[in-house]
Amino acid sequence: MSILKADVITPSTGVNTDLSLSGLGTGTVTIDTANDLKLEMSGTASPYVRFTSSTSDQFILQNNGGTFRIRNNTDGRDDVSISNTGVVSFTSVGSVSIPGGSSGQVLQTNGSGVLSWENKDMPEDYTTTGPGTSLTLNGNADHNLEYTMNGATTISSSNLTASKIHTFVIKLRQDGTGSHAVTLPTGTVWAYGTTPTFPTAASSMCKFVLETWDAGTSWEGSWIGADYA
Repeated sequence: MSILKADVITPSTGVNTDLSLSGLGTGTVTIDTANDLKLEMSGTASPYVRFTSSTSDQFILQNNGGTFRIRNNTDGRDDVSISNTGVVSFTSVGSVSIPGGSSGQVLQTNGSGVLSWENKDMPEDYTTTGPGTSLTLNGNADHNLEYTMNGATTISSSNLTASKIHTFVIKLRQDGTGSHAVTLPTGTVWAYGTTPTFPTAASSMCKFVLETWDAGTSWEGSWIGADYA
């Protein structure tokens, strides 16, 4: 067993007062010029630093075969472990406390590793693309789309997940020339069996929903409206 106990450590001077080591073997304890306390033990597979009270062990930091563990030794379980590949696991029963936010908000990522608290019913993002002749319904991107056609346009899909519902809200525009036809994904059917008439006048606009429950094998369309004035 390797234990580091310290009553007083003064990093600013590099002086260790009342520092006792037991069972370290070939290990060393150093305080470097950056005031970092280092515990190195080459003779043991699972070195650890134990913080103790007068009655029982309370808290342990341990390197166990490349996995860093934070353990509350009162119950003998790992509370948090971090693998050598960066995977963080919460392995004991309890809760994770994240400061900030308010009741009813959700934690959202911006896709670049930044988390923030947002209202659950917050306004939704949308993506504007075009002009062009190909609109892709991408399961890994925004599901609210505004697209301008400058020629006959085909709507296709990508990155759809089986056993998930993908619902796309589409605002489709004709350019200043107009008269561009729309080809919908194969397998598209419309509510009540009625296929809507897409407007073709120059600069006209329509809105509709395409939804798939089977990763794009079939699509259900719902018409919202057109020619708003």
